[in-house]
Amino acid sequence: MGYSLLLAEQNRDVGRKLGIATGLMFTLPFVTYYACYYYVFSNMVDPSNWSGGAAVLVTNIIIMAYVVVAFSEPDDDDDVPKRGNAVHDNDARHPRTGIFKRRVD
Repeated sequence: MGYSLLLAEQNRDVGRKLGIATGLMFTLPFVTYYACYYYVFSNMVDPSNWSGGAAVLVTNIIIMAYVVVAFSEPDDDDDVPKRGNAVHDNDARHPRTGIFKRRVD
């Protein structure tokens, strides 16, 4: 069910970005660890600690890049007509709740 939702026309870009991020999360930390272990930090006292740190750093970079790409996508809700007449009306898309709720009775 979830896979078919990603293949829908409106979700293909999101599915592609998720697939790329998943592939990078699976491969790059391993490649970074072993490359650092055997080539970059091989002359250190304990190269596994340094290589593990480098792999964690690469993982965090991938996550940050995915979040930046996800938040930079265009918002499809811009076409939704607003309820209020004012330009800066906070009730335009979401109802007020809690202490900001207006009584209508």
